[in-house]
Amino acid sequence: MKLCIGLCDENPLHLRMIAQEIRRLGRIREIETEIYTWTCGSQLLQEAESCSIQLYLLEIKMPDMSGIEVAKQLNQLQPSAQIIFISDSLEPVCDIYETEHLYFILKSQLARRLPDALDRALMKLGKAQKGVSFMLHSRRQVTPIPLHSIVCIEKELRKIIITTTHERYEMYAKLQDALASLPPNDFVQCHRSYIVAFRHIEQICGNEILLSNGQRLPIGRTFMQPLKEALTQRQFSS
Repeated sequence: MKLCIGLCDENPLHLRMIAQEIRRLGRIREIETEIYTWTCGSQLLQEAESCSIQLYLLEIKMPDMSGIEVAKQLNQLQPSAQIIFISDSLEPVCDIYETEHLYFILKSQLARRLPDALDRALMKLGKAQKGVSFMLHSRRQVTPIPLHSIVCIEKELRKIIITTTHERYEMYAKLQDALASLPPNDFVQCHRSYIVAFRHIEQICGNEILLSNGQRLPIGRTFMQPLKEALTQRQFSS
């Protein structure tokens, strides 16, 4: 699965930072990302159509033409493309409603907001993994949670807490019942109170796991060897 993304920001440092974060999120979601970058809107409009861009991240404040002006033209030229606005401030945010867009992100909140924005774009583009969900039961509602977004699941008394890339959910359930409903090739129990997603494991540090969101989970003594074996098997099978 491949996603072509266009980034436009006059600051080259911000472009590199956003591109790096998108590539990281793409690896977690097992999506190949092809990223094109521009430092001005007029150049983007000249070249974008030849690149088959599906998703744009546009800085609102740019010197030659604003991201909002660029978005208006993209709405006409590529109506199926999804647009996410980014900015350092909320000052011009009202004008974005003159365009068809998906999301607005403050750069100070990029790490927290971009996972959700990317997931929404994938859904709109029909590239999200279909039929691959963990079903969250709460009162009379059933909410599907995409498996790729689940970072870990924690037992807390009679509840489990599901941490995803952009949200936390709670439900009354047993940890073992949750584990039984998850694909064994994607999740593993690392402690009597924790289940972790393989794709969100960054490092094993002694008796702890460092996750993609910066969280650290303990590894139970009886779970250490099975965890290492599962990671080795996954490495050789990928």
